[in-house]
Amino acid sequence: MTPQTVCAASVERLGVTGTSVAVGSGAIQGELLYSTDEVSRQLQDLHFMLGEGPVVDAVRGGLPVFAPDLSATASGAAWPLFAGAAIELGALAMFVLPLRIGAIQPAIFSLYRDAAGSLSPEQMADAAVFADIALQLILDTRGGVSAGGSLRQKHAEPMGRAEVHQATGMVSVQLGVDMEQSLVRLRAYAFANQLPLADVVRDVVARRLRFDADNVDNPDDDPRTA
Repeated sequence: MTPQTVCAASVERLGVTGTSVAVGSGAIQGELLYSTDEVSRQLQDLHFMLGEGPVVDAVRGGLPVFAPDLSATASGAAWPLFAGAAIELGALAMFVLPLRIGAIQPAIFSLYRDAAGSLSPEQMADAAVFADIALQLILDTRGGVSAGGSLRQKHAEPMGRAEVHQATGMVSVQLGVDMEQSLVRLRAYAFANQLPLADVVRDVVARRLRFDADNVDNPDDDPRTA
């Protein structure tokens, strides 16, 4: 059994549309290890791009976050950018479980549905079991949680944390802002231009994309170099 088979089995058993496992520090800026479909992959990228959503809350709080209806007023209030964007991708409900070893939280197990609706108590219990199995398999297979490795699948095109930090630093120098504002700028550009954040990061690192003061106030302007 592998994390891939656990994800696939969870889709059938729990009545969800897709699942994913992300590993690394905080699992937001970490690596997407596996996703059962393209929407699951895009949801993980969306969390990092916007800095909000069920995964972000689960990582910060260290507790499961269940959002059975992303179109509900409460979801819109909690995640004003993420909720609408996730619905556009086809995710109407999300259920996120942090994978923990004591105080350490090395991974996140995420599930989504293309229709609103809660998990039953039995499904919640099963989801916890699947999450625990996934964590044990990750640790057993990889000798600990780290990025990379042979478990990556075609739906997982992970964005290395080193790349993110490098791109953030480059934009920080280009704009003369701190690292936090630099990351906000990267996210804003990706969101405004409907691009995966991973693509924007790689373009910055490869020097195909440069930010300067002329386009700070106009995120729709394309600062790509000729």
